[in-house]
Amino acid sequence: MTHSSPNALQVALLYDRADAIDLNALQAAFFKSESNASGYRYNVVEADGRAYFRLFGGRDSDVMVFVEWVDRPTARANFNTALDSVFNQMCAPDAAALIDRHRGLLLINVHHGAMPQTGEIQAMLAQVGVGQAGQSLPQYQERLRVMGLLAAMATEIRKPTLSHWTHTDVLARPEAIQHYDASPNPLNVHPMPFRSPGTTQDQGIAGLVTFGAAAFIGREIRVRPTAVPWGEVYEHALVFIAVAMHENGYVIPDGDTFGDESHGYSYRVHHTAEPLLNGGTKIPCYELEPLLNRQAGFQSPGYIPRDRIVDIDAPQPEYVQLKGRALREAVADWKATRRMAERVGNGFEVKARVEPGGTFGKRQNGDGAKGGSWLAKIFNGRRNENS
Repeated sequence: MTHSSPNALQVALLYDRADAIDLNALQAAFFKSESNASGYRYNVVEADGRAYFRLFGGRDSDVMVFVEWVDRPTARANFNTALDSVFNQMCAPDAAALIDRHRGLLLINVHHGAMPQTGEIQAMLAQVGVGQAGQSLPQYQERLRVMGLLAAMATEIRKPTLSHWTHTDVLARPEAIQHYDASPNPLNVHPMPFRSPGTTQDQGIAGLVTFGAAAFIGREIRVRPTAVPWGEVYEHALVFIAVAMHENGYVIPDGDTFGDESHGYSYRVHHTAEPLLNGGTKIPCYELEPLLNRQAGFQSPGYIPRDRIVDIDAPQPEYVQLKGRALREAVADWKATRRMAERVGNGFEVKARVEPGGTFGKRQNGDGAKGGSWLAKIFNGRRNENS
Protein backbone atom coordinates (compact mmCIF):
# COMPACT_ATOMS: atom_id res chain seq x y z
CA MET A 1 0.00 0.00 0.00
CA THR A 2 1.57 3.26 -1.16
CA HIS A 3 1.04 6.69 0.33
CA SER A 4 0.87 10.07 -1.37
CA SER A 5 0.58 12.58 1.42
CA PRO A 6 1.00 16.35 1.20
CA ASN A 7 4.43 17.44 2.37
CA ALA A 8 3.22 20.88 3.47
CA LEU A 9 0.20 21.26 5.74
CA GLN A 10 -1.58 24.42 6.81
CA VAL A 11 -4.45 25.49 9.01
CA ALA A 12 -5.75 29.07 9.08
CA LEU A 13 -7.45 30.33 12.24
CA LEU A 14 -9.71 33.32 11.59
CA TYR A 15 -10.28 36.13 14.12
CA ASP A 16 -12.56 39.14 14.31
CA ARG A 17 -9.68 41.26 15.62
CA ALA A 18 -6.58 42.47 13.81
CA ASP A 19 -4.33 42.63 16.88
CA ALA A 20 -1.95 39.69 17.14
CA ILE A 21 -2.37 36.87 19.61
CA ASP A 22 0.53 36.22 22.01
CA LEU A 23 2.92 34.23 19.82
CA ASN A 24 5.54 34.10 22.58
CA ALA A 25 3.02 32.29 24.79
CA LEU A 26 2.15 29.92 21.95
CA GLN A 27 5.80 29.12 21.26
CA ALA A 28 6.53 28.55 24.96
CA ALA A 29 3.52 26.28 25.41
CA PHE A 30 4.52 24.24 22.35
CA PHE A 31 8.12 23.84 23.56
CA LYS A 32 6.96 22.73 27.00
CA SER A 33 4.45 20.23 25.65
CA GLU A 34 6.84 18.67 23.15
CA SER A 35 9.66 18.40 25.67
CA ASN A 36 7.53 16.93 28.46
CA ALA A 37 5.19 14.65 26.52
CA SER A 38 7.27 13.54 23.55
CA GLY A 39 10.86 14.37 24.45
CA TYR A 40 11.23 16.16 21.11
CA ARG A 41 13.45 19.22 20.77
CA TYR A 42 13.02 22.16 18.42
CA ASN A 43 15.44 24.92 17.53
CA VAL A 44 14.30 28.49 16.87
CA VAL A 45 15.30 29.33 13.31
CA GLU A 46 13.84 32.83 13.39
CA ALA A 47 11.30 34.79 15.42
CA ASP A 48 10.36 38.42 15.94
CA GLY A 49 8.32 37.93 19.11
CA ARG A 50 5.12 39.32 17.62
CA ALA A 51 4.30 38.40 14.00
CA TYR A 52 5.99 35.03 13.38
CA PHE A 53 8.29 32.25 14.53
CA ARG A 54 9.97 29.40 12.68
CA LEU A 55 11.09 26.17 14.38
CA PHE A 56 12.92 23.08 13.17
CA GLY A 57 13.37 19.73 14.88
CA GLY A 58 10.89 17.29 16.34
CA ARG A 59 10.85 13.58 15.76
CA ASP A 60 13.86 12.55 13.65
CA SER A 61 14.71 16.29 13.43
CA ASP A 62 12.81 16.70 10.17
CA VAL A 63 9.80 18.91 10.99
CA MET A 64 9.69 22.58 10.06
CA VAL A 65 7.08 24.78 11.75
CA PHE A 66 6.24 28.31 10.62
CA VAL A 67 3.56 30.25 12.50
CA GLU A 68 2.58 33.68 11.22
CA TRP A 69 0.08 36.30 12.33
CA VAL A 70 -1.56 38.23 9.44
CA ASP A 71 -3.18 41.47 10.60
CA ARG A 72 -5.56 41.84 7.66
CA PRO A 73 -8.31 39.79 6.03
CA THR A 74 -7.34 37.28 3.40
CA ALA A 75 -9.09 37.13 0.03
CA ARG A 76 -12.52 35.54 0.12
CA ALA A 77 -11.64 33.66 -3.07
CA ASN A 78 -9.38 31.43 -0.96
CA PHE A 79 -12.53 29.92 0.57
CA ASN A 80 -14.75 29.58 -2.50
CA THR A 81 -14.27 25.85 -2.99
CA ALA A 82 -14.65 25.13 0.72
CA LEU A 83 -17.87 27.16 0.90
CA ASP A 84 -19.38 25.03 -1.90
CA SER A 85 -18.94 21.85 0.18
CA VAL A 86 -22.18 20.31 1.49
CA PHE A 87 -20.28 18.97 4.49
CA ASN A 88 -18.86 22.39 5.36
CA GLN A 89 -22.27 23.99 4.94
CA MET A 90 -23.68 21.55 7.48
CA CYS A 91 -20.83 21.82 10.01
CA ALA A 92 -20.38 25.59 9.76
CA PRO A 93 -23.57 27.07 8.25
CA ASP A 94 -22.46 30.61 9.10
CA ALA A 95 -18.98 30.17 7.59
CA ALA A 96 -19.52 32.73 4.82
CA ALA A 97 -20.50 35.42 7.33
CA LEU A 98 -17.55 34.57 9.58
CA ILE A 99 -15.16 34.78 6.65
CA ASP A 100 -16.56 38.15 5.56
CA ARG A 101 -16.11 39.70 9.00
CA HIS A 102 -12.68 38.32 9.94
CA ARG A 103 -9.96 40.95 10.40
CA GLY A 104 -6.90 38.83 11.05
CA LEU A 105 -5.73 35.23 10.85
CA LEU A 106 -3.11 32.92 12.27
CA LEU A 107 -1.38 30.67 9.74
CA ILE A 108 0.16 27.46 11.08
CA ASN A 109 2.38 25.75 8.52
CA VAL A 110 4.13 22.41 9.00
CA HIS A 111 6.25 20.63 6.41
CA HIS A 112 8.86 17.90 6.17
CA GLY A 113 12.50 18.90 5.85
CA ALA A 114 14.31 22.18 6.01
CA MET A 115 12.85 23.37 2.69
CA PRO A 116 9.21 23.09 1.59
CA GLN A 117 8.95 20.94 -1.52
CA THR A 118 7.21 23.22 -3.97
CA GLY A 119 5.95 21.97 -7.32
CA GLU A 120 9.13 23.21 -8.99
CA ILE A 121 11.37 21.43 -6.48
CA GLN A 122 9.37 18.21 -6.81
CA ALA A 123 9.64 18.34 -10.60
CA MET A 124 13.40 18.90 -10.40
CA LEU A 125 13.86 16.00 -7.98
CA ALA A 126 11.72 13.74 -10.14
CA GLN A 127 14.00 14.42 -13.11
CA VAL A 128 16.95 12.99 -11.18
CA GLY A 129 14.96 10.08 -9.81
CA VAL A 130 14.45 11.38 -6.27
CA GLY A 131 10.98 10.90 -4.79
CA GLN A 132 9.14 13.29 -2.51
CA ALA A 133 10.35 13.20 1.09
CA GLY A 134 8.24 12.63 4.17
CA GLN A 135 5.83 10.20 2.51
CA SER A 136 5.63 7.48 5.14
CA LEU A 137 2.40 7.27 7.13
CA PRO A 138 4.13 7.96 10.50
CA GLN A 139 5.80 11.05 9.03
CA TYR A 140 2.50 12.34 7.68
CA GLN A 141 0.68 11.73 10.94
CA GLU A 142 3.45 13.48 12.84
CA ARG A 143 2.95 16.59 10.72
CA LEU A 144 -0.78 16.38 11.38
CA ARG A 145 -0.17 15.99 15.11
CA VAL A 146 2.13 19.02 15.30
CA MET A 147 -0.25 21.20 13.30
CA GLY A 148 -3.24 20.13 15.39
CA LEU A 149 -1.38 20.68 18.66
CA LEU A 150 -0.40 24.22 17.71
CA ALA A 151 -3.96 24.97 16.56
CA ALA A 152 -5.40 23.69 19.84
CA MET A 153 -2.91 25.74 21.86
CA ALA A 154 -3.64 28.87 19.84
CA THR A 155 -7.35 28.31 20.42
CA GLU A 156 -6.74 28.20 24.17
CA ILE A 157 -4.92 31.53 24.01
CA ARG A 158 -7.64 33.17 21.93
CA LYS A 159 -10.60 31.38 20.43
CA PRO A 160 -10.95 31.90 16.65
CA THR A 161 -14.31 32.17 14.93
CA LEU A 162 -13.49 29.64 12.20
CA SER A 163 -10.66 27.40 10.99
CA HIS A 164 -9.73 26.36 7.46
CA TRP A 165 -7.78 23.09 7.14
CA THR A 166 -6.35 23.65 3.70
CA HIS A 167 -4.98 20.13 3.12
CA THR A 168 -8.58 18.85 2.98
CA ASP A 169 -10.46 22.14 2.41
CA VAL A 170 -12.52 21.63 5.57
CA LEU A 171 -14.08 24.54 7.48
CA ALA A 172 -14.58 23.92 11.20
CA ARG A 173 -15.71 25.72 14.33
CA PRO A 174 -13.30 26.10 17.30
CA GLU A 175 -14.87 23.16 19.15
CA ALA A 176 -13.53 20.77 16.51
CA ILE A 177 -9.94 21.89 17.16
CA GLN A 178 -9.74 21.19 20.88
CA HIS A 179 -9.78 17.41 20.55
CA TYR A 180 -7.90 17.16 17.27
CA ASP A 181 -5.91 14.01 16.52
CA ALA A 182 -3.92 12.74 13.56
CA SER A 183 -6.27 9.86 12.71
CA PRO A 184 -8.70 9.71 9.78
CA ASN A 185 -11.51 12.03 10.94
CA PRO A 186 -13.67 14.79 9.45
CA LEU A 187 -10.82 17.32 9.57
CA ASN A 188 -8.38 15.01 7.76
CA VAL A 189 -10.79 13.14 5.44
CA HIS A 190 -13.36 15.43 3.83
CA PRO A 191 -16.64 13.64 2.93
CA MET A 192 -18.15 14.95 -0.30
CA PRO A 193 -21.64 13.59 -1.06
CA PHE A 194 -22.99 13.59 -4.58
CA ARG A 195 -26.34 12.73 -6.17
CA SER A 196 -26.88 9.95 -8.64
CA PRO A 197 -27.57 11.22 -12.18
CA GLY A 198 -31.26 11.71 -12.79
CA THR A 199 -32.21 11.94 -9.12
CA THR A 200 -33.31 14.87 -6.97
CA GLN A 201 -32.32 15.80 -3.44
CA ASP A 202 -35.77 14.82 -2.18
CA GLN A 203 -35.25 11.23 -3.29
CA GLY A 204 -32.37 10.83 -0.83
CA ILE A 205 -30.21 8.87 -3.29
CA ALA A 206 -26.64 9.94 -2.63
CA GLY A 207 -23.13 8.66 -3.03
CA LEU A 208 -19.90 9.79 -1.44
CA VAL A 209 -16.30 10.43 -2.36
CA THR A 210 -13.58 11.33 0.12
CA PHE A 211 -10.80 13.89 -0.10
CA GLY A 212 -7.92 13.07 2.23
CA ALA A 213 -8.07 9.27 2.48
CA ALA A 214 -5.31 8.87 -0.10
CA ALA A 215 -2.80 10.38 2.31
CA PHE A 216 -3.52 7.47 4.68
CA ILE A 217 -4.11 4.49 2.37
CA GLY A 218 -2.93 5.58 -1.08
CA ARG A 219 -6.40 6.06 -2.61
CA GLU A 220 -9.58 7.98 -2.02
CA ILE A 221 -12.85 6.14 -1.36
CA ARG A 222 -15.88 6.35 -3.62
CA VAL A 223 -19.24 4.92 -2.48
CA ARG A 224 -22.00 4.16 -4.98
CA PRO A 225 -25.23 6.16 -4.61
CA THR A 226 -27.99 4.39 -2.67
CA ALA A 227 -30.71 5.28 -0.17
CA VAL A 228 -28.26 4.69 2.71
CA PRO A 229 -27.63 8.08 4.43
CA TRP A 230 -24.28 9.45 3.31
CA GLY A 231 -23.28 10.35 6.88
CA GLU A 232 -23.50 6.68 7.85
CA VAL A 233 -21.68 5.68 4.68
CA TYR A 234 -18.87 8.04 5.67
CA GLU A 235 -18.52 6.37 9.07
CA HIS A 236 -18.17 3.01 7.34
CA ALA A 237 -15.55 4.46 4.97
CA LEU A 238 -13.53 5.48 8.04
CA VAL A 239 -13.76 1.86 9.25
CA PHE A 240 -12.34 0.71 5.91
CA ILE A 241 -9.44 3.16 6.31
CA ALA A 242 -8.81 2.11 9.92
CA VAL A 243 -8.52 -1.57 8.97
CA ALA A 244 -5.98 -0.70 6.27
CA MET A 245 -3.96 1.48 8.66
CA HIS A 246 -3.80 -1.03 11.51
CA GLU A 247 -0.34 -2.30 12.46
CA ASN A 248 -1.23 -5.67 10.98
CA GLY A 249 -3.86 -4.23 8.71
CA TYR A 250 -4.81 -4.80 5.10
CA VAL A 251 -6.94 -3.40 2.33
CA ILE A 252 -10.03 -5.57 1.84
CA PRO A 253 -9.30 -7.59 -1.34
CA ASP A 254 -10.99 -6.73 -4.62
CA GLY A 255 -14.43 -8.30 -4.85
CA ASP A 256 -14.63 -9.27 -1.17
CA THR A 257 -17.11 -7.74 1.26
CA PHE A 258 -16.89 -6.23 4.74
CA GLY A 259 -19.37 -5.33 7.43
CA ASP A 260 -19.90 -5.18 11.17
CA GLU A 261 -20.05 -8.05 13.64
CA SER A 262 -23.79 -7.62 14.15
CA HIS A 263 -24.34 -7.88 10.37
CA GLY A 264 -26.12 -4.55 10.23
CA TYR A 265 -24.32 -3.35 7.10
CA SER A 266 -22.26 -4.81 4.27
CA TYR A 267 -20.22 -3.44 1.34
CA ARG A 268 -18.45 -5.06 -1.59
CA VAL A 269 -15.01 -3.60 -2.29
CA HIS A 270 -13.83 -2.78 -5.81
CA HIS A 271 -10.25 -1.81 -6.56
CA THR A 272 -11.17 -0.33 -9.94
CA ALA A 273 -13.19 2.86 -9.71
CA GLU A 274 -13.62 6.29 -11.24
CA PRO A 275 -10.79 8.51 -9.99
CA LEU A 276 -11.29 11.74 -8.09
CA LEU A 277 -10.34 14.80 -10.09
CA ASN A 278 -8.54 17.45 -8.05
CA GLY A 279 -7.08 20.41 -9.89
CA GLY A 280 -6.63 18.37 -13.05
CA THR A 281 -4.95 15.51 -11.17
CA LYS A 282 -6.60 12.09 -11.16
CA ILE A 283 -6.48 10.48 -7.72
CA PRO A 284 -7.20 6.72 -7.78
CA CYS A 285 -10.10 5.44 -5.68
CA TYR A 286 -11.36 2.31 -4.01
CA GLU A 287 -15.09 1.86 -4.51
CA LEU A 288 -17.50 0.58 -1.88
CA GLU A 289 -20.73 -0.94 -3.20
CA PRO A 290 -23.45 -0.90 -0.51
CA LEU A 291 -25.08 -4.31 -0.20
CA LEU A 292 -26.98 -4.10 3.08
CA ASN A 293 -28.01 -1.55 5.67
CA ARG A 294 -30.65 -2.86 8.03
CA GLN A 295 -31.23 0.46 9.80
CA ALA A 296 -31.99 2.18 6.49
CA GLY A 297 -34.03 -0.77 5.25
CA PHE A 298 -31.70 -1.22 2.27
CA GLN A 299 -30.70 -4.52 0.65
CA SER A 300 -29.06 -4.78 -2.75
CA PRO A 301 -29.99 -7.60 -5.16
CA GLY A 302 -26.31 -8.57 -5.01
CA TYR A 303 -26.38 -9.21 -1.28
CA ILE A 304 -25.88 -12.86 -0.29
CA PRO A 305 -27.71 -13.69 2.96
CA ARG A 306 -26.01 -15.56 5.78
CA ASP A 307 -28.25 -18.61 5.34
CA ARG A 308 -25.38 -20.95 4.51
CA ILE A 309 -22.04 -20.26 6.25
CA VAL A 310 -19.20 -22.42 4.99
CA ASP A 311 -17.16 -24.25 7.62
CA ILE A 312 -13.69 -23.23 6.48
CA ASP A 313 -12.04 -26.01 8.45
CA ALA A 314 -14.33 -28.70 7.01
CA PRO A 315 -16.24 -27.29 4.01
CA GLN A 316 -19.65 -28.85 3.50
CA PRO A 317 -19.79 -30.58 0.06
CA GLU A 318 -23.33 -29.33 -0.49
CA TYR A 319 -22.16 -25.71 0.04
CA VAL A 320 -18.78 -25.77 -1.72
CA GLN A 321 -18.92 -27.61 -5.01
CA LEU A 322 -15.15 -27.80 -5.46
CA LYS A 323 -13.08 -30.95 -5.40
CA GLY A 324 -9.47 -32.08 -5.30
CA ARG A 325 -6.79 -29.49 -5.86
CA ALA A 326 -9.28 -26.67 -6.45
CA LEU A 327 -10.86 -27.29 -3.05
CA ARG A 328 -7.50 -27.51 -1.28
CA GLU A 329 -6.36 -24.21 -2.83
CA ALA A 330 -9.63 -22.51 -1.93
CA VAL A 331 -9.50 -23.70 1.68
CA ALA A 332 -5.85 -22.66 2.01
CA ASP A 333 -6.73 -19.20 0.69
CA TRP A 334 -9.68 -18.87 3.09
CA LYS A 335 -7.58 -19.91 6.09
CA ALA A 336 -4.81 -17.46 5.19
CA THR A 337 -7.36 -14.68 4.84
CA ARG A 338 -8.95 -15.59 8.16
CA ARG A 339 -5.56 -15.35 9.89
CA MET A 340 -5.00 -11.95 8.28
CA ALA A 341 -8.36 -10.71 9.58
CA GLU A 342 -7.83 -12.11 13.06
CA ARG A 343 -4.50 -10.29 13.43
CA VAL A 344 -6.44 -7.01 13.63
CA GLY A 345 -9.26 -8.43 15.74
CA ASN A 346 -11.67 -8.96 12.86
CA GLY A 347 -13.55 -12.03 11.69
CA PHE A 348 -13.79 -13.67 8.27
CA GLU A 349 -16.40 -16.00 6.83
CA VAL A 350 -17.47 -17.50 3.52
CA LYS A 351 -21.13 -17.59 2.52
CA ALA A 352 -22.80 -19.85 -0.05
CA ARG A 353 -25.52 -18.42 -2.25
CA VAL A 354 -28.89 -20.17 -2.45
CA GLU A 355 -30.38 -19.95 -5.93
CA PRO A 356 -34.14 -19.39 -6.49
CA GLY A 357 -36.03 -22.57 -5.79
CA GLY A 358 -33.88 -23.51 -2.81
CA THR A 359 -30.96 -25.09 -4.67
CA PHE A 360 -27.35 -24.09 -4.27
CA GLY A 361 -25.60 -22.35 -7.10
CA LYS A 362 -23.19 -24.38 -9.19
CA ARG A 363 -19.70 -23.26 -9.97
CA GLN A 364 -19.46 -21.68 -13.40
CA ASN A 365 -16.57 -22.15 -15.79
CA GLY A 366 -13.72 -19.79 -15.01
CA ASP A 367 -14.73 -19.18 -11.40
CA GLY A 368 -11.36 -20.42 -10.20
CA ALA A 369 -10.32 -22.03 -6.97
CA LYS A 370 -11.47 -19.12 -4.85
CA GLY A 371 -15.10 -19.74 -5.73
CA GLY A 372 -17.49 -17.91 -8.02
CA SER A 373 -20.74 -16.01 -7.95
CA TRP A 374 -22.21 -18.52 -5.52
CA LEU A 375 -19.70 -17.67 -2.79
CA ALA A 376 -19.22 -14.45 -0.86
CA LYS A 377 -16.26 -13.72 1.41
CA ILE A 378 -16.95 -11.19 4.13
CA PHE A 379 -14.73 -9.48 6.69
CA ASN A 380 -16.61 -8.73 9.91
CA GLY A 381 -15.27 -5.95 12.11
CA ARG A 382 -15.39 -6.58 15.85
CA ARG A 383 -15.85 -3.77 18.32
CA ASN A 384 -12.79 -2.94 20.39
CA GLU A 385 -14.08 -2.84 23.96
CA ASN A 386 -11.03 -0.86 25.07
CA SER A 387 -11.64 2.01 22.70
